[in-house]
Amino acid sequence: MPNTLLPHAVTLAVEGRTAELAARLTACAAQSGVAAMIDDVVTPAFERLGRLFACDALTVKAASTAHRALADAARRALPDVVVDPKAPRAVVATLVGNGHGLGGEFLAGVFAAAGWRTETGITLGVDAAGGESVGAADVVAVSVALESEWRALPGVLASLRARLPHALLLVGGPAVRARAGRCALPYGAVACVDATSAVASLPETRDASVSRRVPFVAGVSVGD
Repeated sequence: MPNTLLPHAVTLAVEGRTAELAARLTACAAQSGVAAMIDDVVTPAFERLGRLFACDALTVKAASTAHRALADAARRALPDVVVDPKAPRAVVATLVGNGHGLGGEFLAGVFAAAGWRTETGITLGVDAAGGESVGAADVVAVSVALESEWRALPGVLASLRARLPHALLLVGGPAVRARAGRCALPYGAVACVDATSAVASLPETRDASVSRRVPFVAGVSVGD
């Protein structure tokens, strides 16, 4: 379903048909799982919209309308789940200057669907300043979008590891996808190329639709 839905999702977004797109994405999530809906439809749809804009196939106004329609539809498609207040806690954070908050928002929805208490909207400085807002998290997922953030990542991970010695540290975002997940990260952090690999890395994956594929491949060292 996701492969056939992708071109339709782009068309519906460009036409601003948010409600219909949300219904299609909701059905996709119900059939294939929330992570697959994000990874196989929503993320590549955003990428296609970006390419259409880059080649002048969309005006600024049209691209903005399509982006907003896709984002709103994806939000509506995330399941409204009631998570056990005693469930383990995950935090999804971005670094200062990272304007890609949508990915973290969607990942938080995926984690919630897997049964985790999840918080997002937390911003860390390049030296992990603001890390106190992470609190006593069991998992911290950090989105890295820019090369400048990638170079700062070792210090961020060092600070998080000192604060949370037993937490699972996940790193994802455009910078990781650009390396196809081949990222040798310090402090036991795990590189995740998408939402599926991120949720599959959680100690307790409760979403049966998520396959246990290995998200980490030794390769390029962080900071390179």
